[in-house]
Order: sequence, then C-alpha cells, then structure tokens
Amino acid sequence: MKELTLYNWIIEHDPDATLKTYRMIESGCADTCLCASCKHYSKFRKNYLNEHATQILLKLGIDKTKEAEVYFTGDHKSFDGQFKVWFHFIGSIKSITDINHSSDSTYIKLTNTSMVSISELCEMPNPIFNRLKILQISFILLTDGSNMHI
Repeated sequence: MKELTLYNWIIEHDPDATLKTYRMIESGCADTCLCASCKHYSKFRKNYLNEHATQILLKLGIDKTKEAEVYFTGDHKSFDGQFKVWFHFIGSIKSITDINHSSDSTYIKLTNTSMVSISELCEMPNPIFNRLKILQISFILLTDGSNMHI
C-alpha cells in the first residue's frame, strides 16, 4: 500500500492491485449501456475527463475507460448539464481534512468544469472487486454540449 494525499483526503492505496483488477474488467459502464447519455459519454469520454482527472486516475491505477457508473443530468438533446462518473480502487481513507462532514456532498473543485470526491462504498461494486477494501472516486463533469453530439 502507498500513501497519497489527494486534495483533502489522505488515502492508502494499491495502484498495482487496482490495475491488475481493472485488467479483468471487460469494459466500462458507458460502453455497455444502451441509453443515450452513456452512448454520448463513451463517444466523447476524452473530452470530459480532463488532464487533472486523468492524472488522478493514473496515480490510483484506474483504467479511465472502465467507469463503474455514469449518469447525466441536464438537457439530453444538447448535453448541457453534468455527468457524474464513478470509479473504484483498492484502498482506504486514513484521514479527511477541511471538508464539511455534515454533508454527503464532499466534492473538491479541480477546474472550472470538474470536481472530485472520494468515499467509502456502502454497496459492493463489480464482483471482481469482491472481498477487497475499496474506495470510490467520483467526478462531476460540467458540460455545455458544444461540439459534442452523437
């Protein structure tokens, strides 16, 4: 396990074990779902996951093409709104600083169009992660829909 300070979270994580686990997952949620939001996200994934988010995922050993969940809120014709995207990784939270603990919404701003949060899971994700201590990293990705149409 490696220790990493990621914004307000100090976590212990195992990027090698996470990467090994992701190699067993065939595809991400957006690539297998047939809804318009997932199809759109899958096609334009590289436009939504900015460099900050991509670097975080790389540090954690996460394959950015294999998200656990994606959902969109906003205008489904223009895709003006926000995507919420979740990934899982092997690790535990050692401590959290400077976050309002009375709220479940503990997102930290990465850029003007993205936020991140790390949390412990209440439900079991993909069965491949079974019996492993895992965390969820969540991104909110704000969109204006420009130049991103199916």
